[in-house]
Amino acid sequence: MFRARRPAAILVAVGVALGAALPCRAGPVDDAYIAGYAAAILERDFKVSSAAVEVRDGVVTLREGALPAALRSDAIAALSRIRGVRRVELAVARREPSVGEGAPPAPTRDLAAPEPAAAPANAGLSFLPGRQLFDPLTADPRWPHFAASFQHINGSPEVESATTVSAGEIIPLLETPAPGGGRWQIGILGAVFALFDRASVSKDLINNDYFIGVPVSWRNGPWSALARYYHQSSHLGDEFLLRGTGVRRVNLSFEVADLLLSLDVDDRFRVYGGGGIIVRSEPKLGKLLAEAGGEYVGSRPFFYGLLRPVAAIDLQTREYQDWTADLSMRAGVQIDSPFAIGRKLQLLVEYYRGKSPYGQFFDENIESIGVGAHFHF
Repeated sequence: MFRARRPAAILVAVGVALGAALPCRAGPVDDAYIAGYAAAILERDFKVSSAAVEVRDGVVTLREGALPAALRSDAIAALSRIRGVRRVELAVARREPSVGEGAPPAPTRDLAAPEPAAAPANAGLSFLPGRQLFDPLTADPRWPHFAASFQHINGSPEVESATTVSAGEIIPLLETPAPGGGRWQIGILGAVFALFDRASVSKDLINNDYFIGVPVSWRNGPWSALARYYHQSSHLGDEFLLRGTGVRRVNLSFEVADLLLSLDVDDRFRVYGGGGIIVRSEPKLGKLLAEAGGEYVGSRPFFYGLLRPVAAIDLQTREYQDWTADLSMRAGVQIDSPFAIGRKLQLLVEYYRGKSPYGQFFDENIESIGVGAHFHF
């Protein structure tokens, strides 16, 4: 039941899952929610009063004279990335007539013609930008972020009751206009994924996986992409080796170059897919891999405006695992930071079935269910 002979099976499964979900749409994001985020961004990052921005029907209007021209493109780019924003416009004050020209017609200000959200951002360069252009993949078991989960694992002879911990992040370093439109970023990624045996007396460390690499991301409106070159190495825990189980350590390490493309179908639904190639590996592994998935984030918060429903599915397949389909599903609630766009805490129920994502045991078929807390910057 774990095997899927063709990578196309991944895309079929994702299409079926998202097709069932798309008819169940919620209403648009509240203007008040957008206005709150926009005000926080302007005050924190640009030292501009919240009175400089207005929101109506998802359209953000920014007063042209509220901030220097050199900062205007960065501000519009930041406001454009708020969930639910249809576009960002500038409110241009009309020129006062000289004496004898007559009274100015009402209104006293005029809105600039509507523009695509990313178009005004094609100017300026930002160091250490405040948000990633490619949003995190909620259900990807190996996405660099800070998290802790409690899991029950079936099929693994090494551990049954487990705690998994990840620590890491994708950190954007530089953001500039992209040729042809939109913005692009270059950064660094680093993460460690650890597996602990919760049933043992000393909560033995079983496996550690280390990631380090260089990501390049791009966004233009609802489209975004991420290209990565990264290294992974895997190691058995000292406490596990001291058990004397006779497990032979595999000197597993490899470098991967991959590319993911994502589409925000609307302010609630997102689909993505892509693939990659293993450039170097030890031991020798099949080279090709593929990934696809989809996500839903509710547009209307509940419980005093604090929580949003979230659900995600991720499927991956690799040549060196004979194209077995790895299925990861997560669902729960999300708490968004009112101070930093993109910063969020997710409390999720998690299900996984497929080849073990824990590097030293990559040839084992497992099934797991658990609960976790996931923090994204």
